[in-house]
Amino acid sequence: MGRPAKATAIQSANLTKLEKDTRKAAEDELRGQDDRIVPPDWLNEGQKTVFEFVVAEMEASRVLGNLDVFVLTQFAVVTERIFDLEQMINEDARSNLQSKELIFARNSYIKDFWRGANELSLSPQARAKIGILNLAKKEEDKDPLKKILAGRV
Repeated sequence: MGRPAKATAIQSANLTKLEKDTRKAAEDELRGQDDRIVPPDWLNEGQKTVFEFVVAEMEASRVLGNLDVFVLTQFAVVTERIFDLEQMINEDARSNLQSKELIFARNSYIKDFWRGANELSLSPQARAKIGILNLAKKEEDKDPLKKILAGRV
């Protein structure tokens, strides 16, 4: 099975300017609006905190859209449950039977966590690429020659 496709903004493939622009336009159209990225009311406080943290941290990348609320919601639920299970495991480390059950549950959630992290481009490599691309974009915006060519003087 191949790797999942990445957003144009965070990929490192060598594309021509036309290919990159065409793909970015298609992604922007499919991504939709980003004006309703809010946690559902039914999330508990811990889950809302995780949801809002991810949204705030990803805001600069402009990768998230309203359609991502569903993935973000599940990611927030799984992440908060992992935190709870880790706390329970730490508190009950002496009881082998219960700890084994807790560890099994945690491991199940960990798989979902990494899947969500991958879907939301939250891996260290994806964040590094986003950071590099954001820095390059800022530098490009400062370039006086590019401003003149773009008619923004």
